[in-house]
Amino acid sequence: METLFKVLLLGMVLVLAFVPNSVFGALFPFVIILTMLLLYGYWYLTYFVRLEDIYKVKPDLKDKIKFNIFCGKLPIENSNDISRCQLLVTETEIFLFQRKKSKERTPDSSCKEIMKIELDSVSSIEFKKVAGARYGFVIFFDENQEVKFMSSRIKSKKKEFCEALKLNE
Repeated sequence: METLFKVLLLGMVLVLAFVPNSVFGALFPFVIILTMLLLYGYWYLTYFVRLEDIYKVKPDLKDKIKFNIFCGKLPIENSNDISRCQLLVTETEIFLFQRKKSKERTPDSSCKEIMKIELDSVSSIEFKKVAGARYGFVIFFDENQEVKFMSSRIKSKKKEFCEALKLNE
C-alpha cells in the first residue's frame, strides 16, 4: 500500500511540476488538494502508531494508559533520523512505540517498543524549543540523561502530561 502511495504521490508531483496550470483550469486547486491528501495518506501509513496496534503488541497496557501523544524523538548525538512515535505514560513507566518498516509488519504486530523509562527515574521535564524553531519537551532522568521530543500538540496538553508524570509544570 505504501508503494502505491509513493507512486501516486510521485506522479502527482510530476504532473504539478511539468504540466502547465492552464491545462487544469478550474480543477487546479483540486489537484493540489489531492496531492496533499496523498501526502497525508503516505505519512499515516508510514509513521503513525495507533493505540489499537500497541494493544496487539502489549495487551496489558490497555487499561493502564494515563496519557498518550504522537511525537518525534530527536536522535542522541546524530545517531539516526527523528523517530516518529507514540509516547504513552502509565502509572509506573513511559513507553515509546514506533511503526515497523513495511517489510517487518504483520497483522498482529505493526509497531515495536523502542524505549521504556521508569517513572521513578524521571527527575524533571522542560517545555521549550528543542530543534530550531520546533517546540517540544525534554525529559530528564537518571544521572543527567535526557531525551528530547518534538510535539506541537504538547502545548495544549502540558497540564495532563505533567499530572500523568506526577511532576509540576
